[in-house]
Amino acid sequence: MVSIDFMTDLPKARGKTAVMVVVDLMTKMCHFIACSHAVTAEETAKLFVEHVFRLHGAPLRILYDRGRQFTSRFWRKLMSLLDVEVVFSTARHPETNGQAERANSVLQQYLRCYVNEREKDWVDKLALAEFAYNNAEHVSTGMSPFMANYGCHPRAFPGEGEGSWSVPAAEEFVEEMEALHQQLKLNLERAKEVYKRQADRHRREGESIRVGDQVWLSTKGLPFKGGCKKLRPKRLGPFEVTQQVNPVIFRLKLPSHMKLHPVFHRSLLSPFREGRECLGQQNRTPLHPQMEERELSGHAAEILDSRWKGGRGEYLVAWEGETAEENAWVPAE
Repeated sequence: MVSIDFMTDLPKARGKTAVMVVVDLMTKMCHFIACSHAVTAEETAKLFVEHVFRLHGAPLRILYDRGRQFTSRFWRKLMSLLDVEVVFSTARHPETNGQAERANSVLQQYLRCYVNEREKDWVDKLALAEFAYNNAEHVSTGMSPFMANYGCHPRAFPGEGEGSWSVPAAEEFVEEMEALHQQLKLNLERAKEVYKRQADRHRREGESIRVGDQVWLSTKGLPFKGGCKKLRPKRLGPFEVTQQVNPVIFRLKLPSHMKLHPVFHRSLLSPFREGRECLGQQNRTPLHPQMEERELSGHAAEILDSRWKGGRGEYLVAWEGETAEENAWVPAE
């Protein structure tokens, strides 16, 4: 199984503002792919084929969040045709997509000093950042991703070459690569330490939560539609807990108008205690918070074509508010 995540809001370099991070959850091997922050489902598929499929083939499963490109008709049909199982991460908690998120943290640490000093060429550092990550020992496997995947370590900077003649430009190029590689190795170790400290600090057990309990849901990261951020409520609810998926993941009973995936991490929940809430927090979410529409449109805007397939008629439908890549063949009946 592999996970896919995006690191966004990077300084624009060579037209790229984001990195697509693909992680093999067994060997921990990563691929860092420069892209646009507004990458579509079709563009994501092309990047995946060019940088991952050509090297490893199709995975059995792919884990990712509920980004628009991954919930699109195009992507879902593509995964079905490739016989790849789709697994979505838990709503709004990146640790459920932890392998890719961890790689994001490491990648940010890799590039921080270079992005600050040379914002226009961070894309050029991506290949070596990927190499350094895959050539370093991973804490959970005790070996590097290269060793886990190929059974050996690639040669990095083996020697000085023949000394009988000199080409300064080539020597400077290799020296710069080696210096950058050493810096990335140091950044990797620092990133592991920083990530661990932050994860330990933010992960809290808190009061126990059980099925049937009423809980508040933090609004941190919720896709509110419009309005002043400062006036938005800090939490919504209370909502009933209907399932404990694992020790830190819970499913809530949410009203239909919220249009959210109802599975959340423990860190976003706090127990509701009748009679203990202050007056200003007694509102049980009677207001219907305006959430951004994350579901696909079900309204046909135009019928583009028709055909017979498998003994039945089908129409090629363009959907209201959707791009051309979401066009789909649907049964005539």
